[in-house]
Amino acid sequence: MTAPEHPSTEPVVTGDQAAHRGRRTMPERLAARVVRQGLVVAVVGFTVVPGLLHTGSTGQASLPVATWVQRADAVCRPPTNTVQDLTVPASVAHGRYVTTADVRTAGSYYQQLGRLDSAVARQLRDLPGPAGQADAASGVVQAVQGAAQADGRVYTASRSRHLRMPQDGAAIAQTVAAADTAAAGAGESTQELAVVDCLLLFGGDNADHQNLPKGPLDGPPCWNDPNYTNETILNPTDVPCDGPHGFETYGVASYPTGSDNAYPGDAAMNRAADILCAVRFKTFVGIDPSVSALSVLPVTPAPDDWNSGDHTIDCALHNTEDQPLVGSMRDARR
Repeated sequence: MTAPEHPSTEPVVTGDQAAHRGRRTMPERLAARVVRQGLVVAVVGFTVVPGLLHTGSTGQASLPVATWVQRADAVCRPPTNTVQDLTVPASVAHGRYVTTADVRTAGSYYQQLGRLDSAVARQLRDLPGPAGQADAASGVVQAVQGAAQADGRVYTASRSRHLRMPQDGAAIAQTVAAADTAAAGAGESTQELAVVDCLLLFGGDNADHQNLPKGPLDGPPCWNDPNYTNETILNPTDVPCDGPHGFETYGVASYPTGSDNAYPGDAAMNRAADILCAVRFKTFVGIDPSVSALSVLPVTPAPDDWNSGDHTIDCALHNTEDQPLVGSMRDARR
């Protein structure tokens, strides 16, 4: 892979440069994996095309699984350049609801998401079921419908006549979090059938960070890389998070393998890494990466790694100004 452009300054570096393929501790598991730079946080944008893929009803003959997945992916990312503006409002990005205007704006945003989710669920429901996988497909539809209903609850709460701000800000935040969890559940439901575009439409699965390997002090893995600015392959060195460090790994995701297990290509892999790592950033740090002083560094498997069975996307963060971090950024909201 061609080396990406790197910033001109290096993050703080301590310790020896060391990493070896095959060791599964963190961050050494990042060794010999491709550095993803220049993240552009893409908010999901989607325009429902009337009649798109309404090719039948559930009473019709089943589709081959691969065909169903292909059509479901088209539902979640239709072949059109027209996108609906679903830019995340500031109140949602920061996760703070102080004024009535904050809540109203968030409600309008989730109303749009609910319309999107309802349209996707309807079109997936209208596809003939995948042969031998009807229950899995039905589970996807039900999960997407659940996400739409959760989005609707945010809108309803935002328009309540009994709303009192800022007293009700915490309750609104909980309703928003429930909608985000329902969306993650919709993404998770697509993994059995490896419907990649539907997984990404909902921002991946529930990113609880519970499966992260531990760092030297039994906390999130922190590390340095002395040649970060001059390489396409990471060579990380473990360091404690309570001391100066350049990077912290905050999330791990897997790219759905699909039935043929083929490497999806750099563009698809990078797009998935951008979306999945952005979602995990918000659940880890507490705010959206678009308003953070920190930068996201997705790390993806190269084709050879993929063919060897490594389908993991690692999500790391560092200071946007490449100044050292001290302490874990979990719930730092910065």
